[in-house]
Amino acid sequence: MEQILFALFAPIIRDNEISTLDDRLLLDREGPVSVYYAPFDCINRDAKIVIAGITPGKTQMLNALQEARNQLLNGASHEAALEAAKRTASFSGAMCPNLSIWISGERRPH
Repeated sequence: MEQILFALFAPIIRDNEISTLDDRLLLDREGPVSVYYAPFDCINRDAKIVIAGITPGKTQMLNALQEARNQLLNGASHEAALEAAKRTASFSGAMCPNLSIWISGERRPH
């Protein structure tokens, strides 16, 4: 599992309260568009279904950063922190109620 970016940003994530966009996590900026690091590096290679989104939004980014921080502060490995961050933040926030998964012909909310 690639953890290169997470290893680079882990000290910033661990040592700072996550409540807003932090320019130390800025990867690139062009005009009005800014790209920040969010800990979505984890890939579940055993997944049976893939749900793809274009990119995490601000809410998902902040939720992932906060969960990664909590995990790191509690002594979790980088891999465990990444897994928890992705599980906690994926499709979180206002988009979650709009996501429905069809399983065995039955519609179930996320």
